[in-house]
Amino acid sequence: MKKIISAILAISITLALASCGESTLSTNDPGIEEPQSLLLIEIPDESNDHEEDAIVQEPFEGRIAIVTPAFGSTQYATYIAEHFIEKYGEDKIIHVTWPLLAGVEQDAMIKTVEELALDTDIRAIIVTHSFFATNNAFTKLRETRDDIFVVFCTPGFIVEEPNYSSQIADLILATDLTGMAPQIVQQAHKLGAETFVHYSFLRERHRDLQTEIISLMEQKSSKLGIKFLDIDSFNLWDESSFGESLHDDVSAVVEKYGNDTAFYSVDAIIHVDLLRAVLSARAIYPHTFHSHDFLTVARVLGVCVVVSRYEDGSLRPREEIIADIRAALSEKDMLNRVSSWPVMDDKLLSYASVLYAVKWINGEVPREGIDVDVLRQLMIDYAGVNVTLTPFTDEFPYAEEGTGETFDNFFMVLMDFITF
Repeated sequence: MKKIISAILAISITLALASCGESTLSTNDPGIEEPQSLLLIEIPDESNDHEEDAIVQEPFEGRIAIVTPAFGSTQYATYIAEHFIEKYGEDKIIHVTWPLLAGVEQDAMIKTVEELALDTDIRAIIVTHSFFATNNAFTKLRETRDDIFVVFCTPGFIVEEPNYSSQIADLILATDLTGMAPQIVQQAHKLGAETFVHYSFLRERHRDLQTEIISLMEQKSSKLGIKFLDIDSFNLWDESSFGESLHDDVSAVVEKYGNDTAFYSVDAIIHVDLLRAVLSARAIYPHTFHSHDFLTVARVLGVCVVVSRYEDGSLRPREEIIADIRAALSEKDMLNRVSSWPVMDDKLLSYASVLYAVKWINGEVPREGIDVDVLRQLMIDYAGVNVTLTPFTDEFPYAEEGTGETFDNFFMVLMDFITF
């Protein structure tokens, strides 16, 4: 069993790192290391530990199902599922995947949930990614099972029928992207930015949410007395030379406005190349792309992030990785000029959801309603920084035609940064 879980973890971490925005192009700067998808340090196997030794005995009644995507860029969700299998045991945690084309294969999604409903031992279901049609998949379950605690995480850019979702799910969690926008500018100001540059990509412009994020960043910049620039990166786009073109553009911007210039983009495609360029120019980088964390910074710097003990690809302790990031940045005279969230936002939501479900099953939180203080503390304990939860309101830009209703079981989550 340990070998099977080890293989899954190794694959999931490799795919997660690969999804951060690969680029095969060099910045032509010898001071910036090319990212490596997997860097290992050897730690001797100290014992023949038995899997049973790590399992908590009867932590809760029944079982919890964790439903994750079936494809690469969200394989960290598989890591979360396997973590809790290791923690509580296979008899307590069930890992189920959505069909490959989740959101399209609605019948398959419904069948997946129906099969879970037939298991009378299931006490909670955590959906790490609530794709389109998740509501439909759970409607039938609610007809027969009102004794299951259901959590929908990461419902996407445009929330699908929030009024209906809030009736089907006991708890819904999503990243507060509009709250994140001014937060990033505030963080850039803290790092000493006098100019804030956002790189847009043409295909993103039709998305109301992302356009609103850019507007909010510009408004916050104005309040803080920071010059705001929105640069269309589409003109730089060329699959064969984008990284090099972006590097040259960042260098030109820094030459014009100075090193106290911060850079960010809502476009996942460019953020790795952008970080490389910023490090080369010795500018300011307040945050990686919203769904990534300090591991992206480590990866670009060439910092080792995993160990080979038990051949499971486990991550090194977070404190060690952060210390090595700071050491690498110190060598480049870049301390206190780079920051990020301490954990992936989606990972935070899924992790806290499982722990809250355990408390719900054990009667440690109310059966009806959400104990926000308990939920928030679980997130703080995991992230190691302050976390805020804001009730979701059904309005632009999250909803195309919002009702203005605010929900008491649907929360937008935002966490503080760590500065390197």
